Amino acid sequence: MKRSNYRRVVEELETFLADAQARKIVSEPVGPIGDHQRSPGLGVVCVLESAPSARLQSLIDAEKVVAIFEKDEKATRIRPKDVLVLVNFLHFVTWRHRVHSSQSGDPQIKTDFSTPP
Repeated sequence: MKRSNYRRVVEELETFLADAQARKIVSEPVGPIGDHQRSPGLGVVCVLESAPSARLQSLIDAEKVVAIFEKDEKATRIRPKDVLVLVNFLHFVTWRHRVHSSQSGDPQIKTDFSTPP
């Protein structure tokens, strides 16, 4: 989660998303449950204080990143589609946890960072 879309935010979000996709910071898929088709991570920018760069916009368009608010010189507005993407992602996370925790060996996030993934 980033406060706003400052200059380095895209690199930091891309690093986070790559780590999530590589399962460095989230648990591996377990068993026959088809939860691997969705990204296990979502980047959040609280406020877009300026127009997003092309790279950030492509992450938003791909629903890998959301921006909750958009600020211009007149007002700060809620971005409804992004809020719904966030709500759907949070629902997916809770569903995934419920399903996985009902299996034997509740999946855990890898904690041994001394060995490469």
